[in-house]
Amino acid sequence: MSSKEPESNSEVILLTGDLDMAAVDVFRDRIRGAFSPGDLIIDLGGVGFMDSSGLSALLVAHVDCEKSGTRLFLRNVPPRLQRLLELAGLNDVLNIIIGDVEAQPG
Repeated sequence: MSSKEPESNSEVILLTGDLDMAAVDVFRDRIRGAFSPGDLIIDLGGVGFMDSSGLSALLVAHVDCEKSGTRLFLRNVPPRLQRLLELAGLNDVLNIIIGDVEAQPG
């Protein structure tokens, strides 16, 4: 990645509720229309629960964004979801914005 921060004109998707098996299809539909060159920020601040299908959906979104030339960032990741990403090893793959600075993978 050429920049450690998302561009100011980034598209932002605010998620609320749970990101689980019941919600991943809606999530995928929402982000599918957001792929374009530039940045996509997924705000997880309103997510109360995430299961393995939610983790999978984030990883698929990351791969799909890369294929389309879009950079994907996660922001406002609650501590419990941050821990889940760490346990799954995704904190080293996904771009997570911490405060004003993005935690670069790798």
